[in-house]
Amino acid sequence: MQRGRRLALWVGCALLFGAAGLHPSLAPLAWLAVAGYTVALATAPSWWDALLGLTGSRLLACALAHPYLALLNRAQFDVAGLAAAGLYAGQIMVWSSCFILAIFLGFLVFRRRLPVAVWLPLAWGAAELLRFRYVVPVRLDEWLVSQWAVGPMLRLLGHLGWWPTTLLGLYAAALLGHAVLHQRWRWLLPAPAVVLVGWLLPSLAPRTEALSGVAALHLRSTLELPAAVPAGEDVDLLLWPEEALELHPLLGEGTTPGATVPGLLPTHHLLGLVTRRGDGRRQNQVLAVDPAGAVLASRAKVLLFPLSERPFLNFGGGSLVPGRRSPVLTAGGRAVGALICGELMSRELVAEAAAEGASAIAIVARDGMMPTPVARRQLLAIQVLRSVEFGLPSVRASLDGEAAFVAADGQVLARAGPGAPGMLLWDEARGPRDHPLVVGSPTTAVLYSRASPALRTRCPAGRCTWHPIEDFTCPGERRQTVILAGHGEAPAWLGKPPDVVADAVRCFQPDLVVVDTCYGASTLLLTALGDDALVVASAGLVPTTGLVYGPEFFEEGPAERRAAAVTGVGRLLRGRPVAEALAAAAAEVTAMDTRTLWRHLARRTPAQVGVDAPGLGPVLVPVEWSRLRPE
Repeated sequence: MQRGRRLALWVGCALLFGAAGLHPSLAPLAWLAVAGYTVALATAPSWWDALLGLTGSRLLACALAHPYLALLNRAQFDVAGLAAAGLYAGQIMVWSSCFILAIFLGFLVFRRRLPVAVWLPLAWGAAELLRFRYVVPVRLDEWLVSQWAVGPMLRLLGHLGWWPTTLLGLYAAALLGHAVLHQRWRWLLPAPAVVLVGWLLPSLAPRTEALSGVAALHLRSTLELPAAVPAGEDVDLLLWPEEALELHPLLGEGTTPGATVPGLLPTHHLLGLVTRRGDGRRQNQVLAVDPAGAVLASRAKVLLFPLSERPFLNFGGGSLVPGRRSPVLTAGGRAVGALICGELMSRELVAEAAAEGASAIAIVARDGMMPTPVARRQLLAIQVLRSVEFGLPSVRASLDGEAAFVAADGQVLARAGPGAPGMLLWDEARGPRDHPLVVGSPTTAVLYSRASPALRTRCPAGRCTWHPIEDFTCPGERRQTVILAGHGEAPAWLGKPPDVVADAVRCFQPDLVVVDTCYGASTLLLTALGDDALVVASAGLVPTTGLVYGPEFFEEGPAERRAAAVTGVGRLLRGRPVAEALAAAAAEVTAMDTRTLWRHLARRTPAQVGVDAPGLGPVLVPVEWSRLRPE
């Protein structure tokens, strides 16, 4: 019977602590869980009983506190079956190991020397500290995180700091168990006393003025982007998610003179991108970009997560290089602590930003691996606690997650997402506004190859549909514009011959076709496309960022006006590739002697000569290599 009661007590502690982080209304359960652990450890008859009970209880609590962990693993590591089960079990063990070891060590050392209520809070705090610094940088199930919506605890945090507040709460909770165990009811008083002191403390300053003029994006794709600042809004800093665009520019951490990001709205930006260094290795960065698209400064992610971003116990790990710069960036006339997703777990990074004069915290995040309301609420809890502890308001932008504004006193000012994409704003006068990005119906079809998805064209939200050329099936929907986005060089574009590409284009019956590839103005492709639509193409190289599309390009209107909105390289071919113009270009090349052919040679493999087609612009005409050999 005694064994059954002890088992029930260990299980009850796990259920209480695991449930405490699932919803703000369950915060009192975290106090009861600590009280329960105090009783369970004090009544354990042996070290073996304590170790088994503590291990099983902590593993169960960790599993309950993170009910989304299996979904996270599936999204981030693409595992299933036994591999998924093994990864899940390993994570639970690793995440719980510090708590089990620290508290069990306390049990062995102090079992007959001190009451459990004296040493358990210290062991608990040590476990949280050691896990973050030396094992895994996760803080979603720390004790104080469960109190993120409890006003008195937030005031204590704002006035006293993290560890004094944590230890006060843990000691008060442990004394609840001590009082029940020894039936000394006066030890029940510290818990309500802690809450009362927090309630009586002065209110914290919200400091929301730093959020004025800031907008945060919540997106569902790296391809659907804002077309304009919403009418009636004054945005001087736009916060983007982590890895917001499918661009991998050559850009080192710090300042890179001449670096630009094309196609952004004319305001200041904090933009998350994965960049390439000169040695080919990658960094996960946040960039400060001015209204003209010039990169002012950047910093790379310092806190890399095990398995997904760095190796752990010789498993997993990407090729990301950790950053070295300060977390503070200046954008839109303000200094902000610019953090990348999980870096918000680090109190040290936020403390560094506060010490260097940041007026707010800006988080660029990618949250597709946190797909449930519980997961998103725990991320919000961390944001609230950082704002309160360091007295800095915060704003979060997310891909596949929520955008959020939080005041320095912990008040959640605005939340939006993760459904339709939008731009979230907040100010004192008008409160929260979430403007949808999708305006109007699709006007453009983008044909691309699955072999190079990063080269897909980015569009204003709702204006484009994307179609892989592989196994293309005509959807039976007309689009006024078709973009060919990807790799191109005769005799294939998007990895397909010209006639296959042309058939896919004709499916949409467009009046404008943009060949957003290198060497798209080839007579081979132009002949296949025919003269049914206006064509824009380059006879030379196109940057990996693609052509630049002005706002008018995606609007309804004459094809000529939309074609004029395409820029980004030198001279472009613009016009209908009528047979007579292409024939005239071919005839001009046929009439050239060897020396003239060499002077106009644009490509060697395959050999192509560049000339101007009447009424069109520069085109590439294929020639036999034998014509280039001296006679």
